[in-house]
Amino acid sequence: MDTLLTFENSYEAYQSEYTPNDWTPKDPRKIWHIIFQVPQGQIAGVAALASSRHAGFVEITDDTQPNPYDNLPNEAYMQALIGAVAGGKPRAADPATFSGSYVAGLPADAAVSSSDYSSVTLTWSSVGSALGYAVYKNGVRVVELPPFMTRATIAMLEPGTSGMTFEVRTILATGSGGQSRSLSGSTKSLPSTGTVSNVGFTTDGNTATYKADVLVPYGFVRLFLGIKQPDPGIGRGWPIHSPALGGPSGETAFHQIVNYLVEGNSFYSGFSKYTGTWYELSPDNAEWSWESIGTAPQTQNGYTYTWTVPLAGTDAVASEYLIQCQGYAPLNNVFKGTLRHYGSV
Repeated sequence: MDTLLTFENSYEAYQSEYTPNDWTPKDPRKIWHIIFQVPQGQIAGVAALASSRHAGFVEITDDTQPNPYDNLPNEAYMQALIGAVAGGKPRAADPATFSGSYVAGLPADAAVSSSDYSSVTLTWSSVGSALGYAVYKNGVRVVELPPFMTRATIAMLEPGTSGMTFEVRTILATGSGGQSRSLSGSTKSLPSTGTVSNVGFTTDGNTATYKADVLVPYGFVRLFLGIKQPDPGIGRGWPIHSPALGGPSGETAFHQIVNYLVEGNSFYSGFSKYTGTWYELSPDNAEWSWESIGTAPQTQNGYTYTWTVPLAGTDAVASEYLIQCQGYAPLNNVFKGTLRHYGSV
């Protein structure tokens, strides 16, 4: 069942910036709202508001940007969520009983057509009277496809994995299994730079162009820019901590401070300035607080991301940048600016 995600933003935006559809869905289950940064005391109100807006699927969380999906709320919050929604029987019909057969050996021409760092693609010719196709990885069925699809990409695989076996079976109304046809597949190993490589930038007047090859899928790929910061201790901005340790004893933690953010995709890429009050010796956590100052177009061609950033009217320093990849694959921060540490204060 297709569902439309028509809202994904904060609690405050849900209260003051929501734009309703100009039509009422016949089935509320077709509408999905995601509201993050919701205080526990406001859960019931948000759930009621979502219902009045005809959203049958609602996700409510107290997690915040930059990634409101990486932490689960605590037990009290989850109980408040459960209490905010009336119980009952799900509006879902019982699934139809499957009476077909998964026939091995058909299609007879399945092959591994390509692979990259985290996926393997299989292709085959259509089989007459097929109800669909099932793809197996290492003997386990991982995906089923309708009969008009003759290509499958098995993704989220570990880079540098060899010895995987794949098989495509045809789903028929009746039939018996033939001889299994196993296919061998592997993924490419990452370069020494890891999941992001060929990172660099050029400038032309007041425009900076950044490029990076992102070799595995991520939910978010962000470009951060910094400014010329004062001495350690009074630097201001959004801190991003490096996992690398240094110093004479190897116990010094480093961080980079950023002040501008480019985030989006090929359709829209926003350019924002940090408006939080955090500074290096602050005892408080940094606020995720940004103000839109325009757009900075970005494109993606294969693995290569390109950002074109207008620097006029900003105090951003082109060489003080960081590329952050987050979601699906493990977090990867590529530090290209100045790393600072509190030990120098």
